[in-house]
Amino acid sequence: MFVGSWRNRNAINACNVIANCTFAIFISELLGRVNLGEGLLTTYGPEILRFLAIHPSSLNPETEKVLMQRFQLLVTRDVFPIYEEIQQPDRRALDEVVFDVLGLTAGEREAVYEAVVALVRARLQKAQSV
Repeated sequence: MFVGSWRNRNAINACNVIANCTFAIFISELLGRVNLGEGLLTTYGPEILRFLAIHPSSLNPETEKVLMQRFQLLVTRDVFPIYEEIQQPDRRALDEVVFDVLGLTAGEREAVYEAVVALVRARLQKAQSV
């Protein structure tokens, strides 16, 4: 776990949700650092500064409200391994809002899910082969 804080203190909730969407997992897998045992992925300052994320100011109040409502459904349950997590209806509902903001097509959305699974699988397989 890495601890940080958001610069925009008025957007903490939205930033926390955005940091926990599947798109953020995708970016973390692309830019994160695999430097510890068993394929552990870490992100520190240099990686985090390169992250692509939705700026909270790009969310209109209604979108932010829906995003928060959908996130609340997620925080009431356990998190599953990524292969199962991205199949959960509440996860997909949250990601739907994020993907809408990003303007992704249905095919692009599925490509994000497929890429996350492929990147995680490759990272873990590499760790097992070392």
